[in-house]
Amino acid sequence: MYMYVILVGIFVLAILLFVVAIKLIRVVLKVLLMATSVIMIGVVILGFVMISDISDIKQHLGTDTSLILIEENNTYVRGLRHVPDEELEPIGAEEIAIYNDMTLDEILGNNYKIVIFTPAYENLEEEIRIFSNPLAFIKTYKEGSITIYPELRTTRLLSYFPTNIIQRIIK
Repeated sequence: MYMYVILVGIFVLAILLFVVAIKLIRVVLKVLLMATSVIMIGVVILGFVMISDISDIKQHLGTDTSLILIEENNTYVRGLRHVPDEELEPIGAEEIAIYNDMTLDEILGNNYKIVIFTPAYENLEEEIRIFSNPLAFIKTYKEGSITIYPELRTTRLLSYFPTNIIQRIIK
C-alpha cells in the first residue's frame, strides 16, 4: 500500500515538474522573442537613420562646400576646404586665425559640414585616409579625435555600440 502511495506521489511530482518546466520554457521563449523583436526594431531604426544620413551626404557633398579643420590645444592650426568637383584646397593661416574666434555655427555658415581632427597626425593625408576605413573612422570618432558638426545621427548612434560589434557588422 505504501509503495502505491509513493509511486502516485512520484507520478504527481513528475507531472508538476513537467508543468513547471513547460511554463518556464514558455517564459524564456517569450523573453527571447521580445529581445529579438527589440533588436530587430533597433536594426530597422538604425538602418533607416543610416540610409537617411547617406542620402543626405550624397545630396550635399557633391554640391556644398565642407571644411576639414585640425585642432591642437583647442586651437585650429590648419585646414582644408572641400569644394565639389575640385581638389581639396588649403585654408590660409589668416582664415584659420579668424575661425579660432568664431563659434562652430558661425564657421559653418554656408558650409555643409565641418570635420575637426584632434589631435593632428603626422600628416593631413593620413587623417583624411581614416574616412576610407569605416572601422578606423568609428574608432577615432568614439575616442573623440574626430568631431563632425553638425553631428550625423548615424555617428551619434554608433558611438553607443561596442567597437567589437561594429567590427563584426562591417566585416
